[in-house]
Amino acid sequence: MKYGYIRVSLCGPSQSAQQEQLVHAGVLTGKIFCDESDEISAQTPAFKQLLAQLQAKDMLVVTTLDRMAESAKQLTELCESLVKRGILINVLDLGLIDDSAAGRLILETLEKVVLLEKIEYRERSLAGKKRAKERNQNYHEGRPKALITEEKRQAYLLLKDFTYQQVADKTGFSVSTLKRIKNKIEHQQ
Repeated sequence: MKYGYIRVSLCGPSQSAQQEQLVHAGVLTGKIFCDESDEISAQTPAFKQLLAQLQAKDMLVVTTLDRMAESAKQLTELCESLVKRGILINVLDLGLIDDSAAGRLILETLEKVVLLEKIEYRERSLAGKKRAKERNQNYHEGRPKALITEEKRQAYLLLKDFTYQQVADKTGFSVSTLKRIKNKIEHQQ
């Protein structure tokens, strides 16, 4: 069975234009699911309903890949899970994604795009840190050191008469936070 999916967004192709392409590709009008949202997610109502109906040997037809996922990683995971379930994905502007050599090539290409995005993100992060270090000699990564507030000092003083759990219950600090407070105060002096 062929199923179609349309997601209409403000800046994308219209519902009628996408529907016309899907019908031309052999999808019956009653088997076309449509979401009108700029949100791209497997959680949108129609897409969620469509994913629940798809079974092995069914074909999902979309006009473009960007209709189904918001990132290359999400798209790769979705396509791989559908192919594992035996569902064919016909992307009208790209081709058929299935368990064939050509389909696996498309999936492998998507995986390489995800890897490339990861590498570029890491490189941008490192370049940003390098620029920050050049601009500020006192730059350091990580959280700023927590200050010992009056509340924390009071909690520390309570630890002399009560257990960690009792102080945690009274102050709202977790036991692990109380241990860090105690350690910090005792090593400062």
